[in-house]
Amino acid sequence: MLNPEDIPLPHESYITLIKLSTAADVEVEQYASAVAAHAIISSRLLAMVNSAYYGFSERIESVRHAIVALGLSTVQNIVLCFVIKDSFQSDEQIKIDTYPFWRDALFRAVASKLWFQTLSAQEPTRDQSATAFTCGLLADIGLLAMFILAPEKQERWLPILANAPTTRLQLERDLFATDHAITGASLLNLWGLPETYSAVVAAHHDENNSDSLIKSVLLADWTVALLHSCDKALALKHIYQHQSIVDEDSINDFFDRLSSQVASISETLDLGKMSTLDFNQLYQQANLKLAQDNLTYQELTWKLQEALKERDKLAHKLDQELEVAREIQKSMQSDISYREQVAAINIPAKKLSGDFFDYYDHRDGNITFCLGDVSGKGTHAALVMAKTISLFRCLSKVESNLEKVVNLINDEINETSIRGMFVTFIAGRLNHQTQQLELINAGHIPALLLSAHAIAQIEPHGPPLGVLKGFEYECFHAPFKQQRLYLYSDGITEAHRVDGQELGSKAFIEWVIKSSKLPLKQQLEWLKEKFESDITDWQDDLTLMILDA
Repeated sequence: MLNPEDIPLPHESYITLIKLSTAADVEVEQYASAVAAHAIISSRLLAMVNSAYYGFSERIESVRHAIVALGLSTVQNIVLCFVIKDSFQSDEQIKIDTYPFWRDALFRAVASKLWFQTLSAQEPTRDQSATAFTCGLLADIGLLAMFILAPEKQERWLPILANAPTTRLQLERDLFATDHAITGASLLNLWGLPETYSAVVAAHHDENNSDSLIKSVLLADWTVALLHSCDKALALKHIYQHQSIVDEDSINDFFDRLSSQVASISETLDLGKMSTLDFNQLYQQANLKLAQDNLTYQELTWKLQEALKERDKLAHKLDQELEVAREIQKSMQSDISYREQVAAINIPAKKLSGDFFDYYDHRDGNITFCLGDVSGKGTHAALVMAKTISLFRCLSKVESNLEKVVNLINDEINETSIRGMFVTFIAGRLNHQTQQLELINAGHIPALLLSAHAIAQIEPHGPPLGVLKGFEYECFHAPFKQQRLYLYSDGITEAHRVDGQELGSKAFIEWVIKSSKLPLKQQLEWLKEKFESDITDWQDDLTLMILDA
């Protein structure tokens, strides 16, 4: 962590001037003598006081005369600026080009004073304007301090300096884990400067602060960004946010005065003679870039709105098509309403189901039926479901041997399935004349065979359909008299109860046993209501089929 205390203190003679320049009760004669004793500082002070920046008609010949002409507080601020700048310039740790920093600091100082005069409700005093000038000059002193404290990072100096204020703050925080506002305020406190300066430096990036001095430095920062940063359009945008304060004409006048005043005092701060700026050209370039950015943003917004409209249109069309597909899928499942010995339900997890059931009556009263679950969900699963149910219905009507039917379907799905899809499948036939049940379980969860005194589970006889080509499935044979057969998909047992736990096979079997005395259709309704009351979430299709003897 950077520690401002590690920055060497200024020379002893400068420390004396700093203390006198920040003292509220210093005597004029004492202060004038101390400044006059420092030849370099006093000569710069007189050069600045006699510059066009102040515009006195007669020449100021002494420090005391300068204090009389400008006021003690103003002279203290000027001397303080000279002392701090010289203190950093003499630091041997500085291996960077500080010219752009002090150039920006001068522009920020003058801009801060001009903004303060614009924002103030009444004409500020000369001392107040001088304070705004000094706050602007010191606002970014923490940036210079951070690079002195971390010389190994000085190659990042110019790239950071060239960015707009908000971007620069983030870059500083990424590089130093702090920023120049925090560091600068700490440094000014260590040097014993008045709290006014450290408070303004700490808060000068706060967009919501209404203090005129802080807002003046904030605007001055964006003014410098408009002149010298790589993102002039962003800077102009921030200045435009204060259009309630200024209009375009006053902005032009503001920059004319800024350029002129900076040029009049730049040499006194050892920054050379700065020429006046062609602000009109700069303003037009920034305005054009801002307009282009706004246009690009508007175009992107319009394109996004159009894309969202197109998305909604396509989504609505897709919903309609899925609804039609769902209706077709439902039509492929047999109507169980008229058959007393059969009850079934299918609830898809999505629009389309990968589960299916089917049955049909023979002329002799026997029933052929099936239930299955396609791996995966959505459209692909629904298509495989439609194919499987169609194959079973067609083949089982022309081939009485269930084993041959299931073997043929298995080979067909194995040859044509995509993405490794498979089908867990149960197929059977009830012969009411002989009261016999034939059943093939191809990789599906066990079927339940329930009588008045016993319950049996019919386990799988082989892998799911489509997994192993040429596999020979075998039928399970059992008497079927005064019994019920329950076929269901794993979506039921894997559904979650109110407590977050899966329902599981055991609990479902308990439900089945508890409701087994009810008539077939009523039992299905009881199970459906039980599911609705106890289950809160399910991710897979739910299918149940019950057949009665």
